[in-house]
Amino acid sequence: MSDVRCSARPGDLLAYSHEMCDVIWQLRRDLVAFDVAIEDFLSVSGGPFVGWFARHCYRDPMWDACVELDDLSSWVSHVARAFAMADAGTIESTEIVATTTLSVGAWLDPVEWNPAKHLQRGEPGAWLRAFNPTCRGYREGAGYQGSGFIEGPDGRRYPLVAPFVTRDGKEYQADDGLSPGEASVLELDGSDPGWTTLWEKVGVERFREDPSTWEKVWMGVGSTVGGRPNGSAEGDVEKLVLQPGMAPYFGSVPDRPPEEPTPPPPPYMEPKAPDYAPPGQPDTMYPGNNAPSAAGSGAAVVIEGLGGALMSDLGSFDAYDVAFQQNAAGEIRALYKRVYVGFDDAGKPYADSVWVTGAEKNDHVLINYAP
Repeated sequence: MSDVRCSARPGDLLAYSHEMCDVIWQLRRDLVAFDVAIEDFLSVSGGPFVGWFARHCYRDPMWDACVELDDLSSWVSHVARAFAMADAGTIESTEIVATTTLSVGAWLDPVEWNPAKHLQRGEPGAWLRAFNPTCRGYREGAGYQGSGFIEGPDGRRYPLVAPFVTRDGKEYQADDGLSPGEASVLELDGSDPGWTTLWEKVGVERFREDPSTWEKVWMGVGSTVGGRPNGSAEGDVEKLVLQPGMAPYFGSVPDRPPEEPTPPPPPYMEPKAPDYAPPGQPDTMYPGNNAPSAAGSGAAVVIEGLGGALMSDLGSFDAYDVAFQQNAAGEIRALYKRVYVGFDDAGKPYADSVWVTGAEKNDHVLINYAP
């Protein structure tokens, strides 16, 4: 179970691993000496053929124990590191680290876990039954929004929640740093306390699939006609700094020149004159007229699309902070924050934060951070 508590002393585990390495070395040394003695004995007692067979075809099963002990030693040191990382400590520390199996497991078996790929829809009423089965109430002007679920790294289905509280007539959805003893939006200003984080991950994800080349071309045509792009690339999102319990801020994202897009769009397609004069007026001439104009027009669309395709995938990445929590009653929830980066008309970067509450595109709650 992911909510089971576990404890260990990383330094003691590491010391055990080192001692095991010494034992394995000595065992291998003894086995080599033992094998040589057996080969010599068989050569004398059974003749040259038996001696050759012993040297080249026989393998003492005790060597398998060396391999297994070696694996055990490596695993123990790996567990020591996992406990140290789960507690943000050092692997040499002999202090007791008490944490959850989910936190330790995340370091034992790291995976490229993308929260966007683990969203799940909820049947009517399923979210309420999972998150608030006893219909507990909260103070006036506070509560949760939600509709869907997310599958955690432990395989459990966590209901997604977006908390909110009202203070002096203004609604807030998250904290921006807290002083000791200060009320938290995530606990509804004390109306729903006692949540413990089992595991939390902060990173950058692609939340929509990479379009195909053909899709990029036609998306690109639209993006160039639409004017200056304001979406962000993956590198822009990576400049965001996300700290649990605080509003995001930018490390270093360069402004974009306000006068033109980057990269600049290709020349737009211009209308062409007819290739031939009307039947009743055969002498009519059109400036710039040429027979290949139709083909040229198609080429202009493709060229424009290829240029715009470079910008068509902007805005496909976000920074995220996802936390899986449990309270004393054994109820579970997930807080999945996404932060999108954009650029205004002056080229200045900005960030919008939302709580993800389900698997649909519009299952978002815009976050207003409490001061």
